[in-house]
Amino acid sequence: MIQIDTNDAVSKSSRSIRHVTRNPKLLGLSATEFALVRLLRHRGPTSPNEVADALQLTKPTCARLVVRMANTGWITQAGQNKSNNGRPSILWDIVPQSAYVAGLTVGVGKMIAAVADLAGNLVTRAERSFGTDAGAEVFADTAVSLLREVLTGAKITSSHPLLGVGVTAPGMLDRRQGKLEFCAHYRDVDWWRGFPLVSELRAATSAPIFLDYQSNMRTLGEHWFGRNRGIGDMLYISVEMHGVGAGMLVDGQIYRGTGGNAGEFGHMTIEKNGRVCRCGSSGCIETYISGKEIVRKSQELRQAGCVSAIFEGLKETATPTVRRIIDTAVAGDRTACGILEETGNVLGIGIANLVNLLNPALIVIGGELAGAGDLLLISVSGVVKRRALERQAAEVQIVCADSSPDDMVRGAIATVLHETFGSPCNSRIWNEHNVDSKP
Repeated sequence: MIQIDTNDAVSKSSRSIRHVTRNPKLLGLSATEFALVRLLRHRGPTSPNEVADALQLTKPTCARLVVRMANTGWITQAGQNKSNNGRPSILWDIVPQSAYVAGLTVGVGKMIAAVADLAGNLVTRAERSFGTDAGAEVFADTAVSLLREVLTGAKITSSHPLLGVGVTAPGMLDRRQGKLEFCAHYRDVDWWRGFPLVSELRAATSAPIFLDYQSNMRTLGEHWFGRNRGIGDMLYISVEMHGVGAGMLVDGQIYRGTGGNAGEFGHMTIEKNGRVCRCGSSGCIETYISGKEIVRKSQELRQAGCVSAIFEGLKETATPTVRRIIDTAVAGDRTACGILEETGNVLGIGIANLVNLLNPALIVIGGELAGAGDLLLISVSGVVKRRALERQAAEVQIVCADSSPDDMVRGAIATVLHETFGSPCNSRIWNEHNVDSKP
């Protein structure tokens, strides 16, 4: 939270306000300069008159601001449009390479790091495999060296600063302390719980580091870069090989709950006396729809003598991947389609509950299962239509995310942009800007 300096002389229409964001002085900018960068980052090419109206500045003050920011390389001309009087007006936009953001994601046996410009274009990217048997020190060294590699490749300088690094890892996290917590996949790794990931990464950068859950980062990645960019009330449900999670966006902000651990959709009970879950409970929806369960279903059918294209060319000891099952379903295989339909029916029940409870505008299904596209959405949407209340069901749009191996790291990058500039869903509410009065 930053408080505007009210000692500066304020232009007639400006006023002192507060906004939750990083201190613009960390970027070498005044509050008004930062507000201009934020405005253009969200809105795109904008005329000086529109800038003046949005930031509540006089036109002479705005003109001086624009010239100064152009001279320092933060903004540039981006074409022209016709103003109300018919004269062409110059449009201004940010220079994407004026600053950078980074992301580091820890997955199952692999880390990915990347640096992007302000437009979200990846500038550098690298990945490393890791094993937990080598111990905490080797794990830390791998993460630090990987982050250093991408930062060096991006050529970060004082005039083109790094705004921050988004970091995520599987399982529970202690965001306040910057530590890893319980993770079912790494539950037998004695050093994992309590590992101080953020403090270790300080060896690579002094920029702000934002540690957050994988589902939250995927949510922000969709919010910033997805097809439905800027929708403020949405759910992102991630169905992965080893688990299921959800990120919730309410009015453009991640909903975290009291302890910061909201979003454990995978552990919502779907069956009273259901299967035992790795969390220790039973009947969790994760045990019916995760990638691991999809593969288990296919193996169960195979052992029962089912003939399917899923198993063609596979050795008896080989296990089909989720991707193979999805591709086979898309090609029309009835067995594969049946597996996805069954999965979609259970997922649809869970989503119907969320629709009734939260009334979101958008639900995005991501992770490995998103590759099923319309095959999955047909069964999910059908169940939601039957089980959710009519009005809520009519108001929600359910889509699959565009699948990419860099979804998670782009979500980490989006997290830094979100923490720095605020939600793009508020891009029309410009009185939230921190505006000081310096011309």
